[in-house]
Amino acid sequence: MKEELKNYIEEKIELINKALNEYLARIKENSILYAAISYSLFPGGKRLRPILLLATYESIKGEIDEIAIIPACAIELIHTYSLIHDDLPMMDNSNTRRGKPTTHKVYGEDIALLSGDALLTYAFYLLSLQNVEKIIEPEISIKLIQKLSEASGIMGLVEGQAFEAFQEKDNIDEGTILYIHEHKTAALFGASLAMPGILTKVEEEVTNSLYRAGKNFGIAYQIADDIKDCETCKSEINYAKVFGKEKSLEKLSYYLDESISVLKRLPFNTSRLIEIFSHLKE
Repeated sequence: MKEELKNYIEEKIELINKALNEYLARIKENSILYAAISYSLFPGGKRLRPILLLATYESIKGEIDEIAIIPACAIELIHTYSLIHDDLPMMDNSNTRRGKPTTHKVYGEDIALLSGDALLTYAFYLLSLQNVEKIIEPEISIKLIQKLSEASGIMGLVEGQAFEAFQEKDNIDEGTILYIHEHKTAALFGASLAMPGILTKVEEEVTNSLYRAGKNFGIAYQIADDIKDCETCKSEINYAKVFGKEKSLEKLSYYLDESISVLKRLPFNTSRLIEIFSHLKE
């Protein structure tokens, strides 16, 4: 990764972590779940979804301001909740996450489940705060909540998780895996790019293009993750495990090229986003 891009990403991670700490301070003295929630969020992973949200907003507006921070944090809360629930014994039964024991291993399955629930609902609480209305117009807040709930709920992430749970592991075809990836992973990436379009009131067609670019990148990202985890992954819902590395690399390039092609046609400078996307091939 180029030094300039590395510095950009580190700067955004610091900004996101600072804001997350500030928003969590609201519940620090009032919730018994604070310790488990804080454990799950910090230290964080790549913070890629909120970084993409901020980079998209910056591409449109030329700079990042306070209006973009709240939805960036909200989308990271959603992502972290999904990881906590995914790791539970009833789901993927994972023992480690982000280089440390998973939340349920430290706090128990019941507290992990509730911590995920808390993060999910707190994301929407942040987007609907009264003081947010001074920054984000109410009708824009409603559109943001709608887009995020669409991507994280029954039309997106939850649908992908449920569809995966219903599969017979010895009968997985390409369409099934891509459907799961499109919903479970890619929908939230789509929202990461679309929400800045809503915030900045660009034309609906542009917001839809941003969402499509984000979803295509999300599928490519998940396939890249499948390639990395191919040898150790227990699940059959792994593109590389089922179809091999060569075909997986071809599919990754296809979706990544599709996403970049969409970005290049947008009426503002998307070079930073393209740079972040392109790093997936390295």
